[in-house]
Amino acid sequence: MTPCRIALPALCLLFSFVAMEGRGQSKVPAYELSFMAAGATDGPLPFWLHANRYGIFDQDGGNVATELKATIPFSGRKKLDYRAVADVLVRASDHSTAYIHQLFGQLRYGRLRFTAGRIERASDFVDTTLSMGAVTLSPNAPPIPRLSIALDYVPILKISGIELIHLTAYISNGILERDRFVERPFIHEKYLYLRGIGPADFPVLGHAGITHYVIWGGKHPTLGPLPGNFRDFFDVIFARAGDDDRAPEGEVVNALGNTIASYDFGLTLNVPGFDMKAYRQFYIETGANIRFRSAWDGLWGITFRFKDADRPIRGLLYEVANTKQQNARRDRGERNGRANYYNNFIYEAGWTYFGRTLGLPLLVSDGVHPGVVNNILLAHHAGVEGRIRGIDYRAFLTYSRNYGAVRACVDTSCSSKADARLPRTDQYSMLLETTGALLPHLHFKAALAVDTGALYPENVGLMVGLTWRSGGPSRGSQDAR
Repeated sequence: MTPCRIALPALCLLFSFVAMEGRGQSKVPAYELSFMAAGATDGPLPFWLHANRYGIFDQDGGNVATELKATIPFSGRKKLDYRAVADVLVRASDHSTAYIHQLFGQLRYGRLRFTAGRIERASDFVDTTLSMGAVTLSPNAPPIPRLSIALDYVPILKISGIELIHLTAYISNGILERDRFVERPFIHEKYLYLRGIGPADFPVLGHAGITHYVIWGGKHPTLGPLPGNFRDFFDVIFARAGDDDRAPEGEVVNALGNTIASYDFGLTLNVPGFDMKAYRQFYIETGANIRFRSAWDGLWGITFRFKDADRPIRGLLYEVANTKQQNARRDRGERNGRANYYNNFIYEAGWTYFGRTLGLPLLVSDGVHPGVVNNILLAHHAGVEGRIRGIDYRAFLTYSRNYGAVRACVDTSCSSKADARLPRTDQYSMLLETTGALLPHLHFKAALAVDTGALYPENVGLMVGLTWRSGGPSRGSQDAR
């Protein structure tokens, strides 16, 4: 059955449920209908017109898209509450498609949240609107169908009635697409974060946590079905080696599946007038990463948020991303290692979904060859956003030095690999995006993006969109972190 044949009945069913819910209880249903178009002067879209947009736009050329969305929002009940979203997208482009972009239900009871379905999701440890993306999960690829349980921050240490340390946690399992090197593998995710020391309203708070992702199971083109039963799931959860009777040799020596993880550390300052957050994410893909061998690799960021939303400048961000070390032994004179971030020797499609990188989008998947073709880089990124005369805007400037990848696939079947290292290749990518209201229910979006440098074509692109909204709020579908 095609995605369109699945999507339309599902959307009609949710529309009917929304109508009944709106008549019977206090929930206010929300609807959105959007029309979007994007194009460029030189074929492919500039980087920031397609990156970190949940895969809505085809990066290879011009796009015209329509999106229809219906939402049953949370009602604000103290105990059991629920919401549901259905979101269908139809796109005409070089790779035209019609598919369910989101379709999920969510239950909330106190601080617990259970989600089932395809939902937009990205790390909110980094700035959600200005960041170039987290090292583990960014809004760069389409939503993944999954089941998840999340626990919002709860106090775990009290002294004299004062809550000093809070904990939040999340666990999920989903499934990836069929048309990839290993067909239909699972994807596991979990995180645990601590916040403190001090009460939740203390002006200075520290944050520390770990995220852990694993692609596992599925059908390999030559090895056949990979370990994917319930017992293997526990090996994945606890990062244990695979069963030597069933798992490939590399997954018996190392942990089962393709692991992507990070150590995350942050410090927030909340004072009258503005908030500040500084954060640091460390890559973890090997045992050496766990021991901080590649301590310079990862993401640094600092962001300022003014509490007055009507300011011409209400948010500022600066980030640095570095992936050059990759387990290199500096004590042995090695300048660059061969950890090969986001790529894997069994799961050759790597840390991608439908040809788009799941993590930091500057580590580029070209959508043609399996895996990531540029994962050695140093990047600087600055962002600003605000409101001028009722028009919201955000602007990016990203500068990167790119050095290609090691052992990259050179054909679509990945039957051969080659060292794809590049000489230093400099690239600048810019974005200016505006949003505002034309009428009470009609909103516009317009964006101008520019690429200049040696990695992508010299290019200028434009995106325009109109959205009609009715009912309650329907944005912000992310379930947790």
